[in-house]
Amino acid sequence: MAIPLSLMAAAVVLDARRAPINVMILAGFVISVGVVVDDAIIDIENIVRCLRQLRREGSTMSTARVIVEASIGVFLLL
Repeated sequence: MAIPLSLMAAAVVLDARRAPINVMILAGFVISVGVVVDDAIIDIENIVRCLRQLRREGSTMSTARVIVEASIGVFLLL
């Protein structure tokens, strides 16, 4: 949901400023979508790794807590 909403907001701002859609703007859109998708993939991989590791160790930490802590861990590393 974040990607379409971000692109729509950018389009609204460009329209409000009467800026033309050119190759440079389209390239910026493509790069920004790539960055968002890459960050999501990294976050999901870290969550899965943490869940597997804690379950293997026999931890009783809730799944929701593991997801939050894994996401914060990725955020702090960036």
